[in-house]
Amino acid sequence: MSSTAVLLVEDSAVDARLATLRLEQSPGHRFSVEHVTRLSDALASALENEPDVVLLDLGLADSDGLATFSALRTALPEVAIVVLSSLDDEQAGLEAVRHGAQDFLVKGDVGGDALRRCVRYAVSRARAERALRREREYSQAILSSMSEGFSLTVDGMIVSVNDSLCKLTGFQRDELLGAKVPLPFWPPELAEQTSAKWAHLLGQDGGEVELTLMRKTGQRFPALVTLHPARSAAGALIGFASTLRDITESRHYEELLQRLASEDDLTGLANRRFFSERLQKEIARTKRRGGTLSLALLDLDHFKAVNDTYGHPIGDRVLVEVATRLRSALRAGDDVARLSGEEFGWLLPDCDAPAAWTAVERALRFVSAVPFAEVGTLTISAGICDLGDAGSAERLYSLADEALYEAKAAGRNRVHLYSGA
Repeated sequence: MSSTAVLLVEDSAVDARLATLRLEQSPGHRFSVEHVTRLSDALASALENEPDVVLLDLGLADSDGLATFSALRTALPEVAIVVLSSLDDEQAGLEAVRHGAQDFLVKGDVGGDALRRCVRYAVSRARAERALRREREYSQAILSSMSEGFSLTVDGMIVSVNDSLCKLTGFQRDELLGAKVPLPFWPPELAEQTSAKWAHLLGQDGGEVELTLMRKTGQRFPALVTLHPARSAAGALIGFASTLRDITESRHYEELLQRLASEDDLTGLANRRFFSERLQKEIARTKRRGGTLSLALLDLDHFKAVNDTYGHPIGDRVLVEVATRLRSALRAGDDVARLSGEEFGWLLPDCDAPAAWTAVERALRFVSAVPFAEVGTLTISAGICDLGDAGSAERLYSLADEALYEAKAAGRNRVHLYSGA
């Protein structure tokens, strides 16, 4: 048989005896009653053995009125307290209920069944409230520990946020609670666009989307926003829970990866992979729209001797300077890349072979005109072929390389066109 521990705080021996008898006469449930007459005794007993419920007379020898209830509530914050009041002290009982008592009973006006039922219901409610408080505390602990910002929106209005959302956006909690679309952290110039994306997710019953959001300072930042439908225990939709994660760092990382995938890490020029992709696109565009396209392959003359004589660190600095000079000599729309050690590629859209020869010759004279600080004057050889002679990217590379070989064989420091001879 289940048992309920009752602490009866009553200074009237008659009332205490009557309440004890009514509780102990329960046919299907056992009530274990401890009776004390003073508040000080009640506090001492509660500290030693916490009861399930307290039956409390507010008028005691050492305490009176609401102060009696407040003292026990402070000592036993999670224990059910049922106030016992006299007919002329009913208002005090009501006041105690407003301050957290489970119920109040008028002495002499309640029978045994009603008393037992009141006590058991009070214990059940107190346990349910305690479980609810625990659940709220756990939920709050989870929300507080989240690095992502969190908000709960009910009927289109924010009703709950966590500290991380305030930290991420710079808005105070009271500035966010009650907010409706457009939300305070939506950039005004993007409000319509953001609202459309938000509505789309709501229409899909949740999902995630990348948005540009705004801190209170006005600073914009990229964020990954996830919406989840919030439903009642019965399954009815009551709102949406959203999480917000600042993805600035991941964006920077993605951009870094993209640069590493497309740039030569020494010179900052395009690498062979990116240059080849660009060449394929330009060939397709030229064939589709008509026009011309040329490819020049450039190679530093006697560069191995530079590395052997001065060392690779100085050789690397020379390559960086060559890349800088070549970049400044490009025509609008051209691309230059470092293809390998000392070899560079130059893509010249809308340019036939003779015009490419003129542009490349001028650029190479520019590169060689000023001696390099640590190694002196360097020259470059180049070979050029246009798409009309090649037809494909592979053939274009091959024929431009043949022309480069001819330039080297002819004494270097010169530009050769593929002749087809």
